[in-house]
Amino acid sequence: MRPSPIRKPQGGEIFPEVRRGLLTWLRDSGVSPTAVGRVLLRREGYGDWAGLAAGIERNDGPLAAFPLSKALSGVSNRIQAPGVDYAAMPALESVPVVHFLDALEEAAALYHDQVDQLDWDLAEGDGSAFVSEVNRTFLMHGIDFAMTPSGRIDWRGDRGAHAVIIAPALEALAESRLDGARAEFEASLAHLRQGTDKGREDAIEEAAKAVESAMKVVLASLDREDENLTAEPLWNQLKEVGAVEAYTKDAILAASRIRNKRAGHGSGAIPRAIGVAEATLCVSCAASAIAFLATRLNA
Repeated sequence: MRPSPIRKPQGGEIFPEVRRGLLTWLRDSGVSPTAVGRVLLRREGYGDWAGLAAGIERNDGPLAAFPLSKALSGVSNRIQAPGVDYAAMPALESVPVVHFLDALEEAAALYHDQVDQLDWDLAEGDGSAFVSEVNRTFLMHGIDFAMTPSGRIDWRGDRGAHAVIIAPALEALAESRLDGARAEFEASLAHLRQGTDKGREDAIEEAAKAVESAMKVVLASLDREDENLTAEPLWNQLKEVGAVEAYTKDAILAASRIRNKRAGHGSGAIPRAIGVAEATLCVSCAASAIAFLATRLNA
């Protein structure tokens, strides 16, 4: 067997041909692009694709809406078969990534409803052939997302980094005292999924807040008041009571320093352009700091 060609990782993008492959798999399994498009439009609160394109342009600007608008302009005006939306496939291939991920989540529910899968239960999260196909495709093409057994799509980033950085942080955040930090860190991951500059800016902000919350919880476990301190004074307090060592300062405060430079203040007249690598770095720094701080509870 010939080895598979090396593919350039798509990261936060999902190219049209990859989308087409997943939609074709669904269609062959009994879930049509028309059905997927219909539930996506309902979820987004629009009656048709033109309305969604207008909403994207209004919220995210004309560049974000251009691929969808272009795809719609190329749809034939021929007489359509009853119940068939010929714009669905090109539209789903062209919508911004966050909307396509929403479509896949809705497709998971449709697959559950329309295809006889005895081992698939959305409520209990037993998994399905569709979940396996989505994750196989994402992994093959180096896409930064993964579908959970319950049909939800999360940002994962690099698979190796997720296993050694993000997953340990989420495991540490299962501690009930860290519920506030967990909510902020999960919000950070959700913002990364949006794939926009604003989403990445918000991801940086929430990641830094999660670290600050974790520091406050460690201080509380040692019967110390945080006095509404910001990141560096919080670390100083931890150092003072012997909860952290001096050499941990840069690592623990990395997320807050990125936040202070890139997401801590208003952007002014021109929106900030924040790259995927920059936001991912901040979230990864926060994850490592949280996993470490969790080991210092009651230390």
